[in-house]
Amino acid sequence: MKISVGKDPKNLRLFETVEVRKFEDLAGIITQKNYSLEVFKNNTRNLDSFESAEAIGLDFDSGMSLDEAKEKFKDYRHIIATTKSHQIEKKGLVSDRFRVILFLSEPITDRTTFESTWFSLFEEFPSCDKACKDASRFFYPSVEVVSIQKNGKKIDPIKEDEVDEPWQVVDLDYDLPEEEPSSDWQKGKLAKTTKEFLGQGKILPEGRNITVHKVARDLNQSLYTFDEAS
Repeated sequence: MKISVGKDPKNLRLFETVEVRKFEDLAGIITQKNYSLEVFKNNTRNLDSFESAEAIGLDFDSGMSLDEAKEKFKDYRHIIATTKSHQIEKKGLVSDRFRVILFLSEPITDRTTFESTWFSLFEEFPSCDKACKDASRFFYPSVEVVSIQKNGKKIDPIKEDEVDEPWQVVDLDYDLPEEEPSSDWQKGKLAKTTKEFLGQGKILPEGRNITVHKVARDLNQSLYTFDEAS
């Protein structure tokens, strides 16, 4: 499978595509490097450059213990690894904090399907951190791999028309500090097409209705309120 690894800790946009041939190698990478489970065009980690994904990562900061996670995901092909704040006080709370990597039954090659698939997983595992999702997400190295299942169920990609309603996600994160992000950061970076429509009224070749739909969806997913969007 292909993933991306950070090339420069001072430039969190630069992520190089690497091919991982062995399951054990992936377990090693996630404890040693900044990484993204997505692949990007031109090694540039942003939403517009999203190219493909063969796995999806879920972060758990509270609401599920490691023992519960091992039980819930035991039938899935997975890697579970603790994060640096595992069992460390964070905002007055000490809890199990970990990441679950789940593998797809086939690669996802478009942003919409990635987001719809993640949303379906959030519905199934609602204690995962919904602020840690977008199609350009990267992760800092985990501390310890605590569970590996080489065989098991894989996640089927979900198309947009298979989910019930829109949802809000955090967009781009490439200049994040390693600490907990502030609420001001939670706004996503708007797509180029959204900015061009808002600033210049530029319409996509698909027509005005499609353009308006995509702009509204981008604003919603980037956590802009109705008043801010207006």
